[in-house]
Amino acid sequence: MFELLFLLLPIAAAYGWYMGRRSAGHQHKRHASDYSKSYVAGLNYLLSDQPDKAVDQFIALVEVDNETIETHLALGRLFRQRGEVDRSLRVHQNLLARPNLTDHQRDNALYELGNDYLQAGLIDRSLEIFTELSVSKEFGERALHHLVSLYQQTKDWQLAIQTAQKLGQRGNGCLTRALAHFYCELYLEQDSQDISLLKTALSTDPGCVRARLILGKHYLDNNKLADCQLVIDQFLAQDIDYFREAIDLFIQCYHQRNQNEQLVQKFDDALQKGAGIATLLAKLQIMQPKLSQQQLEQTITDHLIQAPSINGFHELMLIQLNDAEEGRAKDSLNHLRVLVGEQLKIRPRYRCKSCGFSARNIHWQCPSCQGWGSIKPIRGLDGD
Repeated sequence: MFELLFLLLPIAAAYGWYMGRRSAGHQHKRHASDYSKSYVAGLNYLLSDQPDKAVDQFIALVEVDNETIETHLALGRLFRQRGEVDRSLRVHQNLLARPNLTDHQRDNALYELGNDYLQAGLIDRSLEIFTELSVSKEFGERALHHLVSLYQQTKDWQLAIQTAQKLGQRGNGCLTRALAHFYCELYLEQDSQDISLLKTALSTDPGCVRARLILGKHYLDNNKLADCQLVIDQFLAQDIDYFREAIDLFIQCYHQRNQNEQLVQKFDDALQKGAGIATLLAKLQIMQPKLSQQQLEQTITDHLIQAPSINGFHELMLIQLNDAEEGRAKDSLNHLRVLVGEQLKIRPRYRCKSCGFSARNIHWQCPSCQGWGSIKPIRGLDGD
């Protein structure tokens, strides 16, 4: 109750100043007296722990004009921030019922009402309001952002794409990465396998790892190996941290084309660009028949000196076990490898670069911050 009292203090101050002006002349004394009685009634409701009646009383006091509109809107926003959405709705609905609002004031109140519905979980009503506001000069861009978010919740990817494109036409390119993922989502929900959607995703965001992976797999599954190779080779020009996501595609495609030497060269190119231990191990797996135990061990050791990782140490211990003599030392090494392996099973492999959310499997949309393409493979000692 007392929190609400403090919340309404600015409103009370505004009304006091407002009524002081309105009652300056003798002809307004009766009018001012009526307002004073209503104001006192509102305070009585508040102090007698009847906040809903108090809110109704204070709302009824407001004569909407340029001097009180911002106070009215602020009251509604404060209620919403406090989680009292029902009261916020009443404030903004009351405001919109007034006949003398300017276009700007009406759009402002409508935008706040849309946010009320959004917080209340009334998706259909908030969609209706933000759609109406999407053509507003001042509130249109904010409304479009809300619509994109809502269409993601409802998984209406076609409308999400159209709305994101409207934002792009307004000069807002911040949704480029998300837009590429919308095309991927639309492709995955359709049975036709229209790869033009994936190509559009890549033309929208050439760095979209997801679209490149899906397109590469599509070509591989349909035995279009040359097309697959052209697509996946571009991973060398993208963020190298994601290269390990494409290793299986590289192996399958190049093996089927009997191009193991070229595959080893691709892995070497990736390693030179900073790819991690997973790429090195994939390369060594191909070369293993030609390498001695000592060469394998030395190659991994050299890599770990430059880029230490628990995954690399775990693999190195396996190689050393194969060459170790029977006895306590080998048993201890094997026990240590098992312990490290158990840790690797529970450690996260991916982390969101925006909010820090971590997971064992990759998420193209972060479950925590909802960012698209923000989750990356973990690098360094705890990762690749």
